[in-house]
Amino acid sequence: MSAMNEKDNFALVPRPPGALEKAELGAKRILSGMVADTLALTKKASSLRIVVVNDEEGPIESIKFILRKCFNKDTAVVTFDDSEKAWQELLRIDPDLLITDDIMPALGGMEIVRRLADKRAAYPVILTTAFERTELLMCVRDCASRGLNIKLLNAPWDLESFLKAVEDSLKIPRAIARPDAETPPVVADTELENWFQTGEKYYFGQGVPQDYAEAVRWYRKAAEQNHAEAQYALGYCYENGEGVEQDYVEAVRWYRRAAEQNFAPAQYNLGDCYRRGEGVQENMAEAVQWYRKAAEQGDADAQYKLGLCYQDGRGVVKDEAEAEKWQDKAREKWRKNAEDQLLTNSQNYEKIAIAFIDLLALHAPLIGDCSLLPYPKKTIHYAIAWVLNDYENKREAATNQTLREKYDKIIPTFRYALTRLVSDWHEIEREDKEAITRLSHFDSFPDWALPLKLKYLDDERARNEACDMAIQVLADKVERKKGGGDF
Repeated sequence: MSAMNEKDNFALVPRPPGALEKAELGAKRILSGMVADTLALTKKASSLRIVVVNDEEGPIESIKFILRKCFNKDTAVVTFDDSEKAWQELLRIDPDLLITDDIMPALGGMEIVRRLADKRAAYPVILTTAFERTELLMCVRDCASRGLNIKLLNAPWDLESFLKAVEDSLKIPRAIARPDAETPPVVADTELENWFQTGEKYYFGQGVPQDYAEAVRWYRKAAEQNHAEAQYALGYCYENGEGVEQDYVEAVRWYRRAAEQNFAPAQYNLGDCYRRGEGVQENMAEAVQWYRKAAEQGDADAQYKLGLCYQDGRGVVKDEAEAEKWQDKAREKWRKNAEDQLLTNSQNYEKIAIAFIDLLALHAPLIGDCSLLPYPKKTIHYAIAWVLNDYENKREAATNQTLREKYDKIIPTFRYALTRLVSDWHEIEREDKEAITRLSHFDSFPDWALPLKLKYLDDERARNEACDMAIQVLADKVERKKGGGDF
């Protein structure tokens, strides 16, 4: 995007991609959208000149649209994604209004308003922010005390709060007509994404205290307007009883709505619900259908489970070639992800650990072949040990009894997974692979498999491996803490 953009016509930018591949906090400070056919123009004798400073295209385009629609279609909205160039423009000519984001490369919004206060600028300023903090509030109060007409607008914004801030700053009224009773209001994608992102912040405790109930409230707002990722997130909260009472039927309902929009994670989770019979009647054929839809979109977890279904003949005709094809696709993607990005923080370790726990739920062999694991065994071992240590520490530090009880339920699952991994999963020699595959269909060791048990299972070795890895995790955590890294 150019530094200055004065095009009169534009299309609202499409909703950005999903959360879990999102950029760092602040990257989605997108202004709320606008309600279609509800705004009436208020004319002003002379044209307005408004300068907008923001390094993201979504907010810039939304602001331009709102200002021209609500105040004057001839309003000159001059936009900058380069704050230094914006400052040069402000030195050259005084606008009727400046709208600037507080976080910008090079010259931030706070520095701009400080300079304007020093310059004794007479025009009003709206400073937008996604993260209210003490430093920012002190800056705004100081500038206001020195005579700058400044307003602070906090995300998440809605249309009314933004228009009110502009109206108060410009001292120009605008009229908003009542929507046609027969025409439901249309909510723009940018506003839906803003609602969803607010839910994400509350769910993960990013920039705000973690609050599942508040996350659910924002997810629901977006989900009811057919935002697929919010529908998936709301279904997940119902499935796990986070912010709402656990309700598998509601979980399935929201997963299905997202899945029908071709959202792969929801298709995968809906398949799991059919496999387990949670919220719906158990139906492996239906589970396979949804796994396949997600797998064909490249979802590695769905690819792996679809492969297992073909391997065991569950919900589909048994087909070893198809099983191997889908499992190979999954392993290739998992390993690439592990190499590229997964071993970076606790959330990613959780993903690895949960992938193995999901595998155990479907396939817990007496002796496991490491070539069938979603990640290398050592990677999974490290991830589970890390997460287990993390949960145990958080459980001890928790003062909320409900939270402690939640950890009391989760921790044994990870301990069990760790035990099964170090005890049962091994690098299988080529000559034993066929026998190990046969053994996977048994619940106890038949006589012919006892030599395999003696060859591969060694409790003392497993205990030593677990102990060594626990020590390694503790040492790495100490090093990260010293270096200021993410715990």
